[in-house]
Amino acid sequence: MIGGTATLHMAMERLNRTPHIMQLVVDESGKLVGTITDGDIRRALLDGKGMNAVVSDCMRSDPLVGKSVEDSIALTSNLTGRLRCVPVVDQDGRPTEVVSDAGRSPGLETALIMAGGFGRRLGGDTANTPKPLLPVAGQPILRHLISDLEENGVARILIAAHYLADQIKTFVETTPHRSTIDILVEDEPLGTAGALSMLPDDVTGPLMVLNGDIITHTDFSAMALHHDSSGRDATIAATQHEIKIPFGVVEYDESGMVNSIQEKPRYAPYVLAGIYVLGESVYRNLPGTLPLDMPNLLQHAISQEQKVGVFPIHEYWMDLGSPEELKLARNTGMKKATPPDSGGPY
Repeated sequence: MIGGTATLHMAMERLNRTPHIMQLVVDESGKLVGTITDGDIRRALLDGKGMNAVVSDCMRSDPLVGKSVEDSIALTSNLTGRLRCVPVVDQDGRPTEVVSDAGRSPGLETALIMAGGFGRRLGGDTANTPKPLLPVAGQPILRHLISDLEENGVARILIAAHYLADQIKTFVETTPHRSTIDILVEDEPLGTAGALSMLPDDVTGPLMVLNGDIITHTDFSAMALHHDSSGRDATIAATQHEIKIPFGVVEYDESGMVNSIQEKPRYAPYVLAGIYVLGESVYRNLPGTLPLDMPNLLQHAISQEQKVGVFPIHEYWMDLGSPEELKLARNTGMKKATPPDSGGPY
């Protein structure tokens, strides 16, 4: 349970600490007033709310409830998707139990890591080592990605390699792992999405695709659940990137009359985070010729009236494409800030 005045940061921290898919929002008397899930929080982020927004502004205020376990079981059986979860409340509206057959399993079996890039912007760091094998926090970037996928239940991992592909092969062969890992070697660079053309025929269902040069604490299971429950053909992970303009910005109308002047404004648009969940209708329907980059593939899907949605991430994320970013990741050691908690249920 959580109180309505708690922050989204606290709600997300609690969701991440438990196997449960939702928090029950209660008032001071313990009466159920709403529910909040990972998806509710991320929708709030897309609406412009920050992680310090309060739960009561973002929760579902009309939760489905049962008056007994039997009622909730019946209601749960009528629900579809992965979020089948119905609280039981007593005569005063206080939750006593929860009936659920929902889990945080990702519903995702296969992932593809794009690890074929040259990493030229990193200069000497990648002269003799492919970028995915550069060490961060004591392990190669690729090791972090494989471990994160395995912890989220992904059983099969494909790695697309080109530059110094033999080193990536050797790394996989000599590093313990729980998943089945296969290497797809690109004879020529195929772009950030071209390796999809090399997928084995037995790859089916949703496919998670990750750039091989990112470090993140993104909840892959939550992203897969979000993709599944929304009925989309593709889901794009996006992170906010702040842009600071060091000058006053002039806003004017069509006649050239100034409406306002903003002094050194900051913008924070959502940008591609290099993490995607693609349905078969997308990765088996590639446009044109190779090489192919991911933005072109997604734009093609949109033009074909496929449903392409966004999954905002607030978790630690860093693209390691430049020396400055690589140095920052190594210096911070992938530390993840932990928000304060009240210590009580609400």
